Amino acid sequence: MIVEQSKFGFCKVFVPNDTEAAYDVAQNRGRYSRITIMSLESLELPGFQSHIGKTGIVSLDADYETVASRFRKTVRNEISRTHRDPDFSWIISNDITDEGYALLCDFFKARGMASFPRSTYQGCMEFLAYEKGVPISGILLYPSAPVPVIAAIFSRRRIVDDDEMYKRIGFASKRLMEEVCKWGIEKGMKAIDLSSLDPESSRVPGITEYKMSFAPAIVDRYIYEYASPTYAFLESLMIRLRNIQRSVFGK
Repeated sequence: MIVEQSKFGFCKVFVPNDTEAAYDVAQNRGRYSRITIMSLESLELPGFQSHIGKTGIVSLDADYETVASRFRKTVRNEISRTHRDPDFSWIISNDITDEGYALLCDFFKARGMASFPRSTYQGCMEFLAYEKGVPISGILLYPSAPVPVIAAIFSRRRIVDDDEMYKRIGFASKRLMEEVCKWGIEKGMKAIDLSSLDPESSRVPGITEYKMSFAPAIVDRYIYEYASPTYAFLESLMIRLRNIQRSVFGK
């Protein structure tokens, strides 16, 4: 899978978990201003900067019941509740919807973070949970084969004040992973990449706890990056300008 974006004459490309596409893009790197490659295996890519992180992999078996048997018991119970509740509904879309992106922006705002442009999620599928017709939780997924990569996990949990709704959103969020896994099994995928997971990290404890509840295998994740000289110069200039702005205006 190759995700390309063009703006102001610069072409950026992102390759999630696709070795063949990664080597093809690297061989033709002169076409791109910036390249970011994510891989579950070490690649030989001269001229690229690289670093190794951790991610979580939820293996997919031939049937969902085997996959779910590895989830925490509390998670399985929470998912079961959603199957008995007619107020919940689920929609899978081939790209991000207006409702999904609005919820994602609200999620970032509630965490005190700036949201990414909608174009950031180009190529993503969307799994959205609704409660009484209102979107409450979502997952964005790059459908790269054979191991799709989660791009975003978001919900209204930090927005609502009602304790009961807070719990219901949690149930719906767990159910979304069931929907992702069932989709993956149907499409013949080998696993779901939870995208960046370090059990020792305390930077985003809620998201870490959520991902760990599905009993993923923790594996190395390789990131390779390349920027053309012109783009690298402009990028460094923008970083310096942002740092000056923060020091002057405190933003």
